[in-house]
Amino acid sequence: MKTKKRVANLNQEATNEDRADDLTAEDLGKMAEKLQIDAEQGIAEAQYCLASLHLNQAVQWFHKAAEQGYTDAQRALAVMYHNGVGVELDPKQAAEWYRKAAEKGDLASRTNLGIMYKEGEGVDCDSQEASELLGEAFEDLFAAAEGGDVCAQVNLGLMYATGTGVEQNSAEAEMWLLRAVDQGNVEALNNLGLMYRNGDGVERDARKAAGYFRRAAEQGFAPSMNHLALLSLTGDGVERDEKIALALLNEAARLGDPDAQYNLGACFCNGDIVRKDFKKARKWLRKAAEQGQESALNLLSLVEASLKLKA
Repeated sequence: MKTKKRVANLNQEATNEDRADDLTAEDLGKMAEKLQIDAEQGIAEAQYCLASLHLNQAVQWFHKAAEQGYTDAQRALAVMYHNGVGVELDPKQAAEWYRKAAEKGDLASRTNLGIMYKEGEGVDCDSQEASELLGEAFEDLFAAAEGGDVCAQVNLGLMYATGTGVEQNSAEAEMWLLRAVDQGNVEALNNLGLMYRNGDGVERDARKAAGYFRRAAEQGFAPSMNHLALLSLTGDGVERDEKIALALLNEAARLGDPDAQYNLGACFCNGDIVRKDFKKARKWLRKAAEQGQESALNLLSLVEASLKLKA
């Protein structure tokens, strides 16, 4: 994500190319201690920076900063809930935090919220609201993407890939997503994987898709873990490996990805790669169903019926 001016000492010392190499571990430790003190005293910018430095505590500090109206933290929190990174996937929470940031003029949040309205993700589907949000955002988004804003590059790539707010153009989509990948963006990796897995505007290449999914999965991106698991189950683009597939599904489900939760529940229901266990199937299908995964809702009713018959 793009960050703005941070707490003065951290920004001036740690990001200054002329001086960064001179910083000692003691210097960095003092900066972190200062951030901790400022964050605990309620300084939103320090809370945001601390979350960025300590991802294992990110949700706590992003929440504190976001609740004080710090836009970058609101967007960061929305992205975490949107992708299930560090928290359980929660599209409604994501939409709410995107909305708060969008109301302050945050471009990436306005775009993401528009896409969510178009797809009915976390909000009721509303084409008019989506068009208004995306139409307002496009020119600014394009300029920001050209300027190197990685969030803008991802969103522009997604808009071109799906034809959301613009005419679909897979070449443009791939170009913008690759720019974001060059900056280390994990969502762009996942979107490129989907393009090549599905053959959306490009020649289908399951091996290339698996490579993108693997890179994203290694960074903890739950949807990519699920996609890679399915390729591993069928041997599509990768060597068939049920153990790897099951491990990926377990981790993605634990992180809150609803599709992974459904797929793991289905595995326990069918007994394909694990021993059949309707109670475990029910557990994961319920989690997926609570997030609106429609296939999980249908299978859950069958599992519930089977458990009642056995009772």
